[in-house]
Amino acid sequence: PGGGAAGLLRGVELERALPGPASSPHLALALVNLGLALCAGGQVERAVAVLRESRELCEARGDRWVLAWTLILSGVAEWLRGEPVEATALLRRGLRYKRDVGDLIGVALATEFLAWSAAAAGDAERAARLFGVSRTSFQPLGGSYVAALGWFLDWHERAERRARSELGLARFESAQAWGRSLSPDDAAAYALGEAVPAGRAM
Repeated sequence: PGGGAAGLLRGVELERALPGPASSPHLALALVNLGLALCAGGQVERAVAVLRESRELCEARGDRWVLAWTLILSGVAEWLRGEPVEATALLRRGLRYKRDVGDLIGVALATEFLAWSAAAAGDAERAARLFGVSRTSFQPLGGSYVAALGWFLDWHERAERRARSELGLARFESAQAWGRSLSPDDAAAYALGEAVPAGRAM
């Protein structure tokens, strides 16, 4: 991860060097990629600052697509900092944008990360349900993108292990099945904390 961050930092510097007061339209996305690499490398405070700059650029430009990724990865950074409440708020903002534009990968990843935050906040039941939602969300995409990145898989297993330990296997699997049973619209509403589907108990 360290070498990757160095290369991405060089890319950010090149984007900054482009002439014109508006800078490069690609700078915000370059900062997102750098922020992810910094998170993976354990440089979380630097990642928070980098992602904050990306967010400010996106908001100034009205770039909601990159802004959604910035918010989602900012949520991951806050989770790594041990701030699950802040992480949840950022992840829900990002998820709302991804839902509105029909970005299936973004919706699935944001839901997965919300499960991590729920586990960190001590809400193992909600975490297990969100893991169920996440599994279903990844199915149309051919599998879990979390498994494609080693550190994502490690973080997933850490959060899932915590929720399973707190609930016990039977309750964890039952909660996960509840999440898997939701329709896409109900799943998104649940992840966003907007509503509990009719006829389903908390």
